[in-house]
Amino acid sequence: MNLNRQLQKLEEKATEVVTAHRRFPAVSLATLLYGGSLLYGIAIGTRNMLYARGGLSVGCVDRPVISIGNLTAGGTGKTPMTVHLAKLLTSLGFKVLIVSRGYKSQGEKAGAIVSDGERLLRGARDAGDEPFLMACLLGKVPVMVGKNRLETATAGIRRFSPDLILLDDAFQHQRLGRDLNLVLMDAEDPIGNGHLLPRGPLREPISALARADAVIFTRSRHTGSSPNPELSRIISRKPVFHSTHKTVQRFVLPALCKKAIHAIDSSHHNTTTSTATIAGRHLFAFSALANNDAFFSAIKRMGAQVAGTMHFPDHHFYDRKDIESVVRSAHEAGCRALVTTDKDYVRLPATISIPVDLIVMGVEIDFGKDEARWQRFVLDRIEEVLDINADDDNAKGA
Repeated sequence: MNLNRQLQKLEEKATEVVTAHRRFPAVSLATLLYGGSLLYGIAIGTRNMLYARGGLSVGCVDRPVISIGNLTAGGTGKTPMTVHLAKLLTSLGFKVLIVSRGYKSQGEKAGAIVSDGERLLRGARDAGDEPFLMACLLGKVPVMVGKNRLETATAGIRRFSPDLILLDDAFQHQRLGRDLNLVLMDAEDPIGNGHLLPRGPLREPISALARADAVIFTRSRHTGSSPNPELSRIISRKPVFHSTHKTVQRFVLPALCKKAIHAIDSSHHNTTTSTATIAGRHLFAFSALANNDAFFSAIKRMGAQVAGTMHFPDHHFYDRKDIESVVRSAHEAGCRALVTTDKDYVRLPATISIPVDLIVMGVEIDFGKDEARWQRFVLDRIEEVLDINADDDNAKGA
């Protein structure tokens, strides 16, 4: 067995431990990872205490700041929620700036403007796949990345003069103060196995939800209470909203056509590609997400005949060999079309030409009956912050 295969098997075992809701033998990888969780818990607890007591400083900017984050590692829908909120606020007349870390991107360390609200200035590798995708989907909303989000937000205010700032994936990033802390939780599995990283998916203990101003359950099919007593107790004192992930078709890239980033923007779709459907089609699905199975299941629920799947690590940038492997597996499964996500599409090679149709899907947030209450909550909080800022300015002027 070669080294790559050994590493792959170890990764698969670790993933099983992190995601499983069962006990493992005393002498196992789970025990080793649990030791890591204890050390991680001490570190994150100390950090949170220092922020709470003023040992670590929190910087502020002179604009309302809304943070969208989560408690667990993995896909709860932060990117589509940020897009949803940006569209909502823009429709209400606010100028919005999105600030994201740009995880593992070339722009993360030095900071970068992904989009100035008129054109894309950085690619997915420079910006990170999620900030780049948001810039594509939103078009007229500036998007910036940088590990130091206080500096990035400050620079963004000088450059774009926004009315407010959306912080993407920032619940744990306490360095920049925020006026509204939104925490997303997967209704189907809100806290995973209940363990901290690396034994489980929790980035922080459940008690950290005390910092949240509101909790939004995603992939929610009911409004029942959580089976975890501590979680139920904490969220019972906060506004709670329920939303679902609506899987939508972005476009179809016909066989042998060159990749076109602008196709992600629905304003560039033509009738033929935008109205095609996956229902009943014989497809091969591939993705590199935090929760690949959720994507595959969503495709099946839409009526697609999924003959095979292939998954890669989250945030994986594809090379030609990856795509050749996907196409080969699709042919072996008798499929003449592939299906993937918009997040994966932006990570395909820039000059790729695929010999079969590629259907690109996306996710949109749907609050359903909660939509009016959700909009009212957001608007009330923003108006409250703006009134406070206006009072402070008047006091300074006096």
